[in-house]
Parts: sequence; structure tokens; C-alpha cells
Amino acid sequence: MSTRRMSIEDLLSLRLVDDAVIAPDGRDIVYTLRTIEKRPDGEDLPYEYRSHLWVVDAGGGMSRSFTTGAHRDRDPLWSPDGQFILFTSNRGTPARPGAKPPVHLWVIPRAGGEARRITQAEYSPADSTWSPDGRLIAFTGKPPVPKPSSDVKIITRIKHKADGEGFWDNRYKHIFVVPSDGGPARQFTSGDFDHREPAWS
Repeated sequence: MSTRRMSIEDLLSLRLVDDAVIAPDGRDIVYTLRTIEKRPDGEDLPYEYRSHLWVVDAGGGMSRSFTTGAHRDRDPLWSPDGQFILFTSNRGTPARPGAKPPVHLWVIPRAGGEARRITQAEYSPADSTWSPDGRLIAFTGKPPVPKPSSDVKIITRIKHKADGEGFWDNRYKHIFVVPSDGGPARQFTSGDFDHREPAWS
């Protein structure tokens, strides 16, 4: 039997499965499939991670792609009635040239079709959860602030960076609630400390 060493090409071919969630009726499972893709020539980094939603029958069978595109769709969550999937995504265009596209909450019908953006401002949402009646979505996010006029960073704390977030932007995470069909979000907490993982009664 012939053997060989692992190469960069082997790593680039890996497919990483995460965020598997069973539908309320137990029939389907939605999950994210993460891949490493080559970026266009001239980019600062030659490769980037992309992730999309896939759905598979809980009893087995072929998976079907639910979202596509050059972005990261993550953290899927079924609506209480199982008719919609909530997820976070950086799809769209950045607010200014050279910036990363902002992450928003999106909803896509289980029957298929176009995804609809739920959040309007740049909250960097996480920890999202449907209300029991499916009318509201709670999430943790950072209150929007005006864009800085300078790119100079003043460091005032020891833990000034975090994986996946980069430099701390002087914004604490708070709990927001937004209608599940979109609209302005209402901030529920405040203060110079983080709030995380909201849960409905």
C-alpha cells in the first residue's frame, strides 16, 4: 500500500459540518457546511472560509444545498412552526470600500426561496432565539455607533482582541428583540458589561 504526506491541497478539500439542528417535526436537519475557497488573484489573503446551509432528511438520504454564494451563512435555527430557518450571514455589500461585509440576521422559508434580512443596523448579532409564538427574535448584539473618522486605535485594556472579532471596538454586547418579519430592533439591556444567551420563558 502506497502512502504519502498530507499536502495543502488535502486541507483545502476538507468539508466541515457544524450547527446541526433538527426541525420541530423531526423530519429534516439543517446544518452548515464550511469549505475553504481560493480568492481572486490580487487579494491580501489567497484563501477564505465560506459556509452555507444544507438540509437533509432525518431518516437519511441526499443532502440538498439551501444557500449559496461567496459569504458565510451560519447558526441556523428553526422557527417554532418549522416553516422558516433563521441564520446569520455576512452576505451583502460592505458599508465602505475595504471594509468587511456586516453580519445580519436572515430568514429563509423552509419551502425554499430568497432569504430576507431581519436586522437593519450593524449589531454583529449572535445567540439568536425565536419567541414561542414565532413573532419575535431575541439576540445579543452591539449597539450601533457612528463610524470613526480615524483608523487610529487606542488600547486601554489587557484583553484588547478576540478570535473572530479582532480589536475590541469599545462596544458591549446587549440584548435586543426584533420582529421576525423585520423592522427596528428594541434594546433591552444597557451598561458597561456584556449580556449573552437570552432565552424566552
